[in-house]
Amino acid sequence: VDRYNNILEMLGHTNSTIDYLKIDIEGSELDFFRDAFTNFPQLLKNVKQILLEIHNIEHIYWHTGNSRNTTLNDYWQILQLLNCHGFRLIHSEMIDLAQYQVQVNGKTRGTSYITTWITWTYGDNE
Repeated sequence: VDRYNNILEMLGHTNSTIDYLKIDIEGSELDFFRDAFTNFPQLLKNVKQILLEIHNIEHIYWHTGNSRNTTLNDYWQILQLLNCHGFRLIHSEMIDLAQYQVQVNGKTRGTSYITTWITWTYGDNE
């Protein structure tokens, strides 16, 4: 386990364009984005597309001690920061696995999603 900036440095990609960044880190997505947005926001400027898994809130984040609402608010903040940094959501799909589903009012609901974000520069496609 290492920080994004360290991985880029190790691979010699600090100033490279990253066409596709897949973030599937089993519950550490919030930690990744907090670190990236707080300490290294310039590194995300080189990323064209992000695939982000958003996991089952209770299943993954029980160890933080945070309430469900706090975790949802943390996710909301990260999604808003992605938007503020020029990323736009282009696709979202529920992960269709039993461990990522709950029963609500007799219906099965997904709690984890795959989302795809692309950079969008205003003026390019107006």
